[in-house]
Amino acid sequence: MPNTYPKFVWPFASGPTGTIPFRVSGVDYLATIAAPASVYALLALDAADPQVGVDLIRAIETAINAASGAGIQLVTINHTPSAAEYGRIRATDSVGTFEWRWTQAHTFDETLLGFTAGADVASGGAGQYAYAQAQHTRGWYPRDVFAEDRLSRPAAEVATHRATSGVRRTYRFATKISRDVRFDFLSRTDILTAAATGADLNRDFEQLWDHLSQGGRVYYFPNMSYVGMYLSAAAFLATLRDQADMESFSAVADFMFPTVEFWRVALRLEGYVVP
Repeated sequence: MPNTYPKFVWPFASGPTGTIPFRVSGVDYLATIAAPASVYALLALDAADPQVGVDLIRAIETAINAASGAGIQLVTINHTPSAAEYGRIRATDSVGTFEWRWTQAHTFDETLLGFTAGADVASGGAGQYAYAQAQHTRGWYPRDVFAEDRLSRPAAEVATHRATSGVRRTYRFATKISRDVRFDFLSRTDILTAAATGADLNRDFEQLWDHLSQGGRVYYFPNMSYVGMYLSAAAFLATLRDQADMESFSAVADFMFPTVEFWRVALRLEGYVVP
């Protein structure tokens, strides 16, 4: 597989739900995020995707458009690796200025989305974006293409039974897939919670490490489409199998420059495809 920028996203333990205040063209509204059928994750799927029911991004966009009655507000995540807003949630209105109004009364926790608590954010005008101040929580966007993304051969889990009549019946329960993923040139802000502060808040690998090491599941998206959407058909819902390594090393790019610190991480993931 060619090197691409992937992302990892993992579900919230429950919810989240509540009210979100926003303003469009000077008019204030209040959107209500209802409880999902299972759990939410910040996936930014296409609206027609079969997994859209667990996508908190789509739930927020739907609630905002329902509250305004306009149907023209768009909520997405910036998926451009070179952008300063990489991994940040954003919203826009095609005909007016959009504002996240977190200074108004609300019950949704805006910090889960990467917003500074109690701080309003406005777009520059119609068709422009109002961005969260930091990347959203429960997601890791490594700012380096992967060095390795290797799939193992699928292993089918089956059970075969034979009746006394001689009739044999085979049941296939699922297909197990293992995946090794490695990154070689990551910065401290991509790795360490202590370094991921300010505009780099929530960017660190340590939060993903903690989640996986406690048996949590993660959506792994190996590739990014050029329209800024991830499709669940390309996602790999998995848990940590039996390996997770991270280490720091240094490299000297040139004798005129100081030593640069890099980090390497490797994950072995395991997931099931249910027929």
